[in-house]
Amino acid sequence: LRTFPFWEHQTSVRVIIAVLGLSTSIIATLIARVQSSVKSQIAYSSIAHMGFVTLGFFITWAILRNGGSSDTAAGITLGITGGMVQMIS
Repeated sequence: LRTFPFWEHQTSVRVIIAVLGLSTSIIATLIARVQSSVKSQIAYSSIAHMGFVTLGFFITWAILRNGGSSDTAAGITLGITGGMVQMIS
């Protein structure tokens, strides 16, 4: 990320974005459950999934920030790649 050096040491920004991802996932799931049309349910469940992917990215970057072994870095790279594929598909 090009902007990572600007907010690398801003722990509060990372926490806020992670909480927004979690709250988006929970709220969109609750909204999707009460929709009457399948089209709306799919739309809200997609939004909930993006919140979950966002939360996963920021947890991954927190693990990288705190240091990790090469095995951890390889797993995290695979996780980020999987998240990107999920965002596109």
